[in-house]
Amino acid sequence: MKLKLTACFVIAVCSISLVMGITAYAQEAPSIDDYIKDLDKALTLNDDQEKKIRSVLEERQERFRDSGRQGSFRRGGGMLGFRSRADSDIEAVLTDAQVTKYREYQRNQSFDMRIASLDERLKLTDDQKKKIRAILAVEADKTEKLYADMPEDREARREYFQQFRDIRDATNTEIEKVLTKKQQEEHQKMQEELRERMRGGRRR
Repeated sequence: MKLKLTACFVIAVCSISLVMGITAYAQEAPSIDDYIKDLDKALTLNDDQEKKIRSVLEERQERFRDSGRQGSFRRGGGMLGFRSRADSDIEAVLTDAQVTKYREYQRNQSFDMRIASLDERLKLTDDQKKKIRAILAVEADKTEKLYADMPEDREARREYFQQFRDIRDATNTEIEKVLTKKQQEEHQKMQEELRERMRGGRRR
């Protein structure tokens, strides 16, 4: 069963790490306890599944911290590597029916997080939130398809990462179409702050 990129969260990856940045991900991600509690509501996990998923999440959290301390985050595949491995391990302990629900859960969670992040700075109306969710759904469909076709070879992935960035840029353009002029200015400022954080990360 081939893993789809759906994120908390991932779109997690493309939708969060590429668009919101690693710093934003760390600020927005729920605790392991809260995540498992929400996951149980969506999937009705048994005790053994909860235990195994907790182990997966704790291991991912520790690897993430170790990579940050050692400066090896990007060399190890970045957020994409961490999320795809964890999602694959979680799906391995779920039933087929739960896997389908899990992917939908991840997808909706990623939308909620991104809209909340935008709303905090842009003060979106309900209509804007609805339109932005539809834009994010289009982005998710494109990134999931691209991720499914992505080769294993690291060098060959470079072209795909550029395509992910192109999708992200197109999404930002579409989002700005539903914003007021003042919101557009603030949104552009948010994007510049993200670029600065990411440039700062590369210099470390």
